[in-house]
Amino acid sequence: MNSATPFSKIGLFTLLCTINPSTSSNEINEISENKQPTISLSNVKLDSFSQEGNLALEIEATSLKQDTLSGQSHLTSPKIMIENPPGTLWLIQSQLGTVFRSGSNRDGISEQRIELSGDVLISRRTAKGQLLEIQSDKFILLPEKQYGETLSSVTLTSSNNLTRAGNLSIDLRRGEMKLQSSSTQYVETKIRNQ
Repeated sequence: MNSATPFSKIGLFTLLCTINPSTSSNEINEISENKQPTISLSNVKLDSFSQEGNLALEIEATSLKQDTLSGQSHLTSPKIMIENPPGTLWLIQSQLGTVFRSGSNRDGISEQRIELSGDVLISRRTAKGQLLEIQSDKFILLPEKQYGETLSSVTLTSSNNLTRAGNLSIDLRRGEMKLQSSSTQYVETKIRNQ
């Protein structure tokens, strides 16, 4: 099962409402101020698991508003959880999020792009209990590629280390993080006394 499954569920719900306009729900707003059909949901939770039973992707949000024509979804207080590699749990939280449906990949599967903004907190906890926290203003996640990157400076905190960098990229499949400097921020690590 690939990580696109949760978004396919959103797309399927959109498709059902588009095909059957008589679908009734107190959570569906058929007309927005632009006269475009939208879907509004509250307390949303979507998840998918790998064939091995590991958490592939879980998304929670206090609200979701989707434009049914573009497929673009706006999330409030999104939380994204990914278990990759097995035994390592990533939790990504922010104030706002937007899910974009981009073109199809070579297998014909629509790829998603999730842009998170506002007090982004990324936590990685291993099975051994090691915790790493990353803070940034913006983060982009490509779930199918298991890749993410910040669009702003970052602060990493782990045990007694504090590192600041201009930006960060994460390969979730490999568990690799790359820190880079920017025009306004060098990579700088401080070791704190415990």
